Amino acid sequence: KASELWDVLDFREMAPDSNFLKLVKERFGGNSFLLEEFVGTRSGYISMPGSIEEFKKGLSKNLRKNIKLSRNRINKDFGDDTLKVYEDRWEVERLLPRIMELESRSWKGTEGIGAFSNEKNRQFHAKLTELFSEKNRFCLFVLEADEKILSYMYTLIAKKELHFHNTAIHPDYNHYSPGISIILKAVEHCIENGMDRIIVGRGEDYFINALLTGREERVWLKVYKNNFHIRLLHAAEFIWAPAIKKLKSKLQKSDVELA
Repeated sequence: KASELWDVLDFREMAPDSNFLKLVKERFGGNSFLLEEFVGTRSGYISMPGSIEEFKKGLSKNLRKNIKLSRNRINKDFGDDTLKVYEDRWEVERLLPRIMELESRSWKGTEGIGAFSNEKNRQFHAKLTELFSEKNRFCLFVLEADEKILSYMYTLIAKKELHFHNTAIHPDYNHYSPGISIILKAVEHCIENGMDRIIVGRGEDYFINALLTGREERVWLKVYKNNFHIRLLHAAEFIWAPAIKKLKSKLQKSDVELA
């Protein structure tokens, strides 16, 4: 049985009204399991205006200046760059090795935390790309110049929302700030295709934060098997650890007052 292969299931980054969240809670709601639901993050989003011109007008003067400088710098050094949107499965599969290689050279790749950081992850994303592309729910934004990929943004589509999934910038071209061009292209694409929002996630990138409309809560749900050693694990994580942290904070406060 598949249930014999796990003791704890960890679901993250779900909207509070998600059908998937409801399904998981219904499936594991019996006495055989323990459920722990909590707000894990606040996910950023960009709401779509009526036009790209309207969107740009809503940006700060300083950000509009930085966007213009970035574009001028790229065009000056490389000529006209190519900013493309790929949705066809075969084109995306052709580009996957190149974007995987780019990410391996970015800071995420060098620190081993990238989406394509090992063979298992690469196989997972290749399959994910195939499945979403077949249903027209995948979008790859690529900025190319001088026959090189400067930056890309890998996105998934659900319920008229574009979900920001993975991105990377070529380390040799980081000073051009190519990522902002990718984001603006994504906004333009969403407006043209009648989408409501871009879901950015929990990132703290300066440019992304400057573009956000707001943030909303994302739910995390842990499912534990209801047996003795798993109940101990559950208690350690959600009862003992918070209590120890609270006691430690109280003791530190007392030490400061005594000093």
